[in-house]
Formats: sequence, structure tokens, C-alpha cells
Amino acid sequence: MQRNIWVLLSALLLLPQFLQAQLGTPYLQQYTARDYGAAEENMAAAINVAGLLYVANGQALLEYDGQTWRKVYSELKLPVTQLALGPEGRLYAANERELAVLTPSANGAMQLQALTPAGKPTTAAPISIGKLTACADGVYASTPEGALYLHQGKARWATIDPSAKRKLDYKNLLHVPALGFVHAQQGVLAPWPGGRFFMKEPVRAHIALRGGWMLVFTERGMQLFNGWTVRPLRSAAYDFAANNLLSAVCEVSPGIFALATLRGGLGVCNTSGQLLTRIDRFSGLQNETVLGVGADREGGVWLCLQNGLTRANLLTPPSPFSMPVLA
Repeated sequence: MQRNIWVLLSALLLLPQFLQAQLGTPYLQQYTARDYGAAEENMAAAINVAGLLYVANGQALLEYDGQTWRKVYSELKLPVTQLALGPEGRLYAANERELAVLTPSANGAMQLQALTPAGKPTTAAPISIGKLTACADGVYASTPEGALYLHQGKARWATIDPSAKRKLDYKNLLHVPALGFVHAQQGVLAPWPGGRFFMKEPVRAHIALRGGWMLVFTERGMQLFNGWTVRPLRSAAYDFAANNLLSAVCEVSPGIFALATLRGGLGVCNTSGQLLTRIDRFSGLQNETVLGVGADREGGVWLCLQNGLTRANLLTPPSPFSMPVLA
């Protein structure tokens, strides 16, 4: 019976072969601190609805239109370390103490406007922001004990309702260290009983699969989770993530994921755990400490490195003369 279950899961997780065939040795476009005019270290990347690239740099938030780099004015006291695009099209940013939203200034240039959370904090301790997660109804910023709800350019503390009864919806699942996975809706968190398996464990990302399962990316690798049961997805991608310290994950195209690591560069896998390609120093990568990763509209992936920034052309034919068209 157990063997039949795994056979069924494997069949559900298979991806179209034509997507895999496009992944060879990608063409890399390298950017140094001299190119973008800021600090060497980059931590996160995201594309807004206008197609512009934003990079959380150690010195400032950077904006790139495919030709020109610009530093974005920020009201925050500390540099941004995380970015997340909300379902309403707004780009939110955070560091460990502050939240912000990207808004146009009086002269039309984009700027980071600081957000002061409304509502009652879940703890009396100073705010400590964990991971930004884009859900179906907004962006949530997890804290050790709860979360903040970011929507329509505003922020407020999410409330916790253990009695709330909800149908499991993977698009609204959020990871909170003290609670594990919770169901988030309109700023109200409902702890999910099976979500306790992931209490105190750093979760980098999660994605819904067919057949009622979810793929969870943690520091220990890739886990299959159906709301009640957790199983490790033993595979080449699992070993790559576990052995090289997974730092961030992004979905490049449906069923194709980029795995950023702190000591092994970047791996690209599918939902069955097959490692499709790897980008490291042997591929020409500047350095293998990848702190963040973000996908653009052209099938490219932006690697935020400890020293520099690299764009890998994954899903389009490589050409040494091609340049990213972001806008």
C-alpha cells in the first residue's frame, strides 16, 4: 500500500519534459558594486508590476530598468533585507525592525514609505521581523510569536484565533516559528493542527502540489506535507539544499524552482526533486554565497550574492548579446 502511495505521488509531481529540456548551462550576466554603485552585498530581489527590478542592497534599495541603476529614497533607519509583492500589486520591504511600502513621491520617483503597524502587538518585546510571505489576501511579516498583516499600503498586527475553523488552503498558509503553519485570512491567524511539525524550524518557502500535498523547503531540505503528515522528499535537490544551507527559494515558472544556498551557489529543481541544473563557480558564478533570489518576466533569475549580483538566463536560449528587458 505504501509503495502505491509513493508511486501515485511521483506521478502527480512529474512536470512537462519540454520545460526541463530548456535548462542547460545558463548564460550569466555579472554585476559588481561598481556597476550598480552601492555596497557589495545583496540580500533580496523582486520585480514590481511595472517590470522594474528592485534589489535589497546592503547600502540602499536599488531600482533597475534594464539600462540604469538608481538608489531609492527610504524613510527606514536600517537597510532593507526582504522584499515581497502583494496581490494588489504593491511592493513591500522589511528589515528586522521596520516595514515599508514602495510608493511614488511627488516628483513621480518611487520611494520607500515607512509603515507603523496598527493594532495590539502579540508580545511586549521589541518587534522582530522574520520572513515576508505573499499570501492570497496580502503580505504577512512573521514574528517569533505572530505576524503583521500588510495590505493596501498599510500594516497592522494580525490576531490569533485558535477556535477558527477553516478549510485548508495552501495559498493562505503562513509559517510562524512559535505556531508552525497557520491559516491566514484578512489578518486573522488560525493555527493548523498538523502545522506544529514545523514549529521552531526555519521555513524558506512552500508551494502547493496536486493531490493535496505541499512541498516545504527548510534548512534540512525538502519535505512533503499534506496538512497532517510530513515526509522528506529524498532526491538530488533535497541533498543539494541540505548540504549547502538553503537560504531562499523562488518559483521560476510553474513547477520549476531556484534554490539559493549559502555555500553551493544556486540549484534549479522541479517538484519531484530532480536537480535540473546547478550554477556555481564552475559555471562562472562570482561567488557561491547566494543570500536571495528573484525571477523576472523573461525566464531569468537574479542571484543576490554576498559580493555582487548575477542574472542567470534559465528558460530562454542563451546568447552573449542578450540583455534583460525588464520594463
